[in-house]
Amino acid sequence: DGTVNPFIFQAREGKFYVSFVENTVGGADLKLAWIDPITCQVTQGPFTVNDPVDSVYYWGSQAALSDSAGNYYAVWEANSSFGEIGFASSVSGTTFGPAVEAVSTSDNGQYPVLAVPAPGQVYVAWSGFIDSAAPAGFEYDPFVTSNTDVFGGGGFSPAVQVAATPIQDDGVALVVSPNGDVYVAWESFNDGSQEGGNIYVAKSVDGGLNFTAPVQVNDVTSHASVGKSTFMAWGDGELHLVWSDTRDDYEGDVYYDRADPSLAFGVDEMVNDDTYRYQEDPSVVVGEGSACAG
Repeated sequence: DGTVNPFIFQAREGKFYVSFVENTVGGADLKLAWIDPITCQVTQGPFTVNDPVDSVYYWGSQAALSDSAGNYYAVWEANSSFGEIGFASSVSGTTFGPAVEAVSTSDNGQYPVLAVPAPGQVYVAWSGFIDSAAPAGFEYDPFVTSNTDVFGGGGFSPAVQVAATPIQDDGVALVVSPNGDVYVAWESFNDGSQEGGNIYVAKSVDGGLNFTAPVQVNDVTSHASVGKSTFMAWGDGELHLVWSDTRDDYEGDVYYDRADPSLAFGVDEMVNDDTYRYQEDPSVVVGEGSACAG
């Protein structure tokens, strides 16, 4: 009946996961399959992640990760009968416990993302609806919650509003550095124009309880936009971001910038070398290990 929003990530035993949303009669389900990278064949699954079933919003975003111990975690945009942001976890990667709703102080959640700095420790960020009376007709702001003991019966902390602006904030990204600092990035629309907005980052040094004032990433104002949640990564002691930018032409180009932990960004660099095609939804990873570090 239709599948959308695929997501791929590494897993244990040399395999990787593919997760996706599948349309159903009553709504939608989040599915997971194990893939062998040598044969490119499905070795297990697809399994249904969400319980109760049909608790997933079909056109909504989803994200999934596997930690260093091989545990599995997933978040998704839930349908109205279940709540806002659904969460499920698994030790085996084949059977999942009952889904729970990540705590939120907003009325509607979208673009959920995950960070798992250690087995059983989870951070979730999303864009949450705040106020329909905002100047632009709506207000979405970034939120963060955490669960430090997923497999020990821990619950999610009260949601923390990372920033508050009277406009729409979308495209949330989330990373946790090796020393435990939490970074959240998002796109903030300035005036509802078609040119785009700005990319902001805020940092927390106390596990997501409090965040610094937002820092603007892009050099040229009102031309940046993001789509996928994978536009920010941590590596080699720095924060790395990519986005689509219309500063040079309406079609859009891919730009990159990075910052040290103080959030001191450099000069934006254009990644692509052709400027006559529309380019959007970039993602970024940072190499690890002696041969490809940074």
